[in-house]
Amino acid sequence: MQENIVIPDSSESCNAVCIIEIDADGAVGTGFLGVFPALLPALLFLVTCHHVIPDEAACASAICTFEADAQPSASILLEPHLGFWTSKVLDVAVIRIASFAAFTLPRLKPHVLDLDGEPAIGEAVWLSCFSRQKLAHFCGRSLGTNGKQLRVEVQDTLPEKGASGGPVTACGQAVAVHVGLFRQTSGVEARASLLSALNDEAHSGTLSGALRPKQPLPSQLTIHGRRGTNDIINGVYQVCEDKECGQNIWVRISPDQYEATMQARPSGLILYKGSRSQAWTVATRLGDGLLRSEGGLGGILARRLKLEDGDDPTEVCVGDVANWHVASGAAGKLQPDPLVRLMPLADADFAKLRTSWRSLAASARTRLANAVQEVEVTGFPGSMSLLNGKLCLLPEPWNWYPAWRSKEAKVGTDHVFLYRDASQTKWVIGLALGNGHERMAHVCLAREAACFILMCLKFPTSPLLSILTRW
Repeated sequence: MQENIVIPDSSESCNAVCIIEIDADGAVGTGFLGVFPALLPALLFLVTCHHVIPDEAACASAICTFEADAQPSASILLEPHLGFWTSKVLDVAVIRIASFAAFTLPRLKPHVLDLDGEPAIGEAVWLSCFSRQKLAHFCGRSLGTNGKQLRVEVQDTLPEKGASGGPVTACGQAVAVHVGLFRQTSGVEARASLLSALNDEAHSGTLSGALRPKQPLPSQLTIHGRRGTNDIINGVYQVCEDKECGQNIWVRISPDQYEATMQARPSGLILYKGSRSQAWTVATRLGDGLLRSEGGLGGILARRLKLEDGDDPTEVCVGDVANWHVASGAAGKLQPDPLVRLMPLADADFAKLRTSWRSLAASARTRLANAVQEVEVTGFPGSMSLLNGKLCLLPEPWNWYPAWRSKEAKVGTDHVFLYRDASQTKWVIGLALGNGHERMAHVCLAREAACFILMCLKFPTSPLLSILTRW
């Protein structure tokens, strides 16, 4: 048999293979990302050999690095308290990957872990592993099974060191974990622990219990990545118990209100699990998770796909159920947005964020004192021309930044306001001061070109006043 060091068709999955370095003794092994679609959907795991990572203590010194052609390498640290299972007999270890770590590996497609399949004798299989610090892929042929191990015909060029823990795949799914080489009278063959050997553990609930132990709910979490319509869903949410419905919900924090009262107060948005939809939902009020068009209570700005079990919205990190759908367009239909991410926010990181909030609050008066007294907005055409005109500086800051109001009412008794949104990501123009959600135009702070974006309308952009680029 000829050795084939080529990338199989499912190259994305093949790149989801990492080199595992153990600092304690310099040991090196291979591991790979995997998912259990039926057993533990939407959770991500690292699979390797027991002799590479024998216990939770070994995870502390393990560094897992993913490398792929034309892509920067990415390393993750293991957190076995989230989930850890190992078997010395099978020589297999499975470690849960935290959601924030999973989101740093967006281009790596995890292997589907096949708990039922066993390659037939003569069937082609692929073995991926690290050889001399480089990821290599080898084509082999199944020689059948020996107990709970798969025998694979290989060439002598397959490395003896560093390959342990690599995935053995057949028909695009991982069926076994490579454990080592064995020299027989007929030649050299590889041995790999069949993942089907985990079936008894899976059916008894032992596997899922070890890989998904009960964890305390995150006190804070963040949603980010939304741009444009309904980007108000971005922000920090804090957990609280809703006594009426008897479930935990997360309310979006308004930074200025939080620093003033030292407690979370709903700013119009709530993250909850719909009682009827069983989907995590961001809405303006607590409901059943269904749109009015679906016979529900409505008020929904964003919703994730249905996932029946679990009370922690942050643990979901892979697959379609990790994708959010956000209301957009005139009809407010839910449209997929793959950029939206929901992740836990550690207490230490929340403390740092609050420090930045306090810094903004402390310097609000300085920014107000340095602001110009009057600005003029020009260039909005047609029906949006009501936004044009002179605006005067307000005596108090809004969202810790200067704000301006038109001298005269433009629509009935409504004035035009120019202010910084609550998320501190953009300047907005609207007919009332607020958090920036209800607006008629905005400009993102990250944009190099200072120009307004007209919401829902495709008019030519107009110059933004230079005052807005000073902070």
